[in-house]
Amino acid sequence: MAVVQKLRAGDRGHDDAVREQYCNLISSLAAAVEAPSAVTSTSTSASQQTPTIEDRLRKLDDLYKKGLITEEEYKKKRAELLSQM
Repeated sequence: MAVVQKLRAGDRGHDDAVREQYCNLISSLAAAVEAPSAVTSTSTSASQQTPTIEDRLRKLDDLYKKGLITEEEYKKKRAELLSQM
């Protein structure tokens, strides 16, 4: 539950309420600061794990051998992958 108090200049809020708001603010800021580094490390990991054309050709071949794609789909995608070399 969020505690919101509007105080006039010179007034003091209840210490527990102020402390709770302060702790919530610090927790939110800490989470916001940590979030970008998590996204950055995920992006770096994802770019390092990008499959090579060779990997993609193997996967395509596997799909075709298992009957999950047609010969036409296989040939079309294979030509597309080979054109990227």
